[in-house]
Amino acid sequence: MIVLEFAIKVLVVVLLVLIAFIVFVVFFSGMSGQSNALIKGLFGWLNQIMPSGTGNTQPPINISQVK
Repeated sequence: MIVLEFAIKVLVVVLLVLIAFIVFVVFFSGMSGQSNALIKGLFGWLNQIMPSGTGNTQPPINISQVK
């Protein structure tokens, strides 16, 4: 049971770090405006990693179109 609790804590920390990294990259590219290719590459990379069963089937968000 101790191993299971530790695994859950590690998973939560990894998810939080991943979300924080994505938010930071999106925010940074919104300020500089030159990192749109990095954003597209990051979202494409995440879409490849994510299993198709998680509902992550939408195309990556193009930030340059939102502005």
